[in-house]
Parts: sequence; C-alpha cells; structure tokens
Amino acid sequence: MRTESDNEELEEFAQQGAHEEIKARQEKITEAIEKNIGSLSSQQQSIVNRYSLQMASTFIEENAYSKKT
Repeated sequence: MRTESDNEELEEFAQQGAHEEIKARQEKITEAIEKNIGSLSSQQQSIVNRYSLQMASTFIEENAYSKKT
C-alpha cells in the first residue's frame, strides 16, 4: 500500500528530467559514501559521477512492485 510520502516521491520523480534525476542520484551516492569515509576528493567525485551515469533507474519498477505487495 502506498503512503503519502510514496505518492509525493513518485510525483517528484515524474516531474524531474533526466538531468535532474542523474544529479539527484550523484548526490545520493556521494552522501552515502561520505557517511562512511568522509569528504571525497575530486578524483573520487569524478568516479561517482561516471558511475551514476551508467546506472539505470529502477524507481518506477520498484514502486510498481511495492504497490502489488
């Protein structure tokens, strides 16, 4: 069952463009890594940025799956 926050997240996702989605993904990955190892060097940030470009979003699929269960 979807919660209100799920609906808000889905709406936000639907409104953002591909560039914004990639930027958000880069920020999320960076924050997760920095929690564990601290600030990233420019070389490490470059690696994160390249990696995030290769990732395919599964947000819609995950949302549809959680709705079914």
